Amino acid sequence: MKIVRKNQLDTARSLKVGEMIIVEFDEYSKFRSFTVQLSYYNNGLARERDIYVHAASKMKKLQYLLLVVSSEEREREESNSNLKNLWKKQLPEEWLRG
Repeated sequence: MKIVRKNQLDTARSLKVGEMIIVEFDEYSKFRSFTVQLSYYNNGLARERDIYVHAASKMKKLQYLLLVVSSEEREREESNSNLKNLWKKQLPEEWLRG
């Protein structure tokens, strides 16, 4: 899986439904601020694009694995508790173990 170490937010903004990528940071403060930036993106421009970017984090590695779903799929996840964390089953085992 591709790991991006620069322009992480631009990378998140360029993703399409079904795409998955790892973004990595060299500083904890940048890692933490990405959470806020991604939240603003999901509530603004991503919504306009009819997508939602899920993010799973590894604090020790300063990484986020990003997975993009459609807004429709995100609405189903929010309205049905059985679907809420279903997206996490798509995360690669090697990333989860690492």
